[in-house]
Amino acid sequence: MLAPTIRRFSSADLTTNAGWIMQKLRARYPSKSEVTLANWLRMAANRNDILFIRTDWAIALAEVVVLDLMDEHPVVYERFVWCRDRTNINHVEQAASLYEEIKRWAKSMSVEKVVVGVSTDVPTQHIKECFRKLFTEEITFARV
Repeated sequence: MLAPTIRRFSSADLTTNAGWIMQKLRARYPSKSEVTLANWLRMAANRNDILFIRTDWAIALAEVVVLDLMDEHPVVYERFVWCRDRTNINHVEQAASLYEEIKRWAKSMSVEKVVVGVSTDVPTQHIKECFRKLFTEEITFARV
């Protein structure tokens, strides 16, 4: 199989891929309207601190963030890595290939930490193949 073509997501992609992407976004953010979600995607497509990429069957959004204000080292935080049909191995493989691009992007900015597996259709083993080693940190929170 040929390697998928990875390209930046653009507003025009909403026209051709909006159906399955919006379906996944509505499931992840049920309190948000379609208009709000579409506007958020358009805004994200134009930001330099966000990597918003796609193939024919997969999409990924990762963002440079500072998790600890006392630590000057930013991290790349995966917002999502999805494929159109998670039961189709070709779609899942295209989504997995986006992790390589996220890794390359992080390295280009000298970012040493990438938060992965936040919202993904890619099995953990595939993510591990890209990064070689995965670490976990525990976060405890309370609802108020």
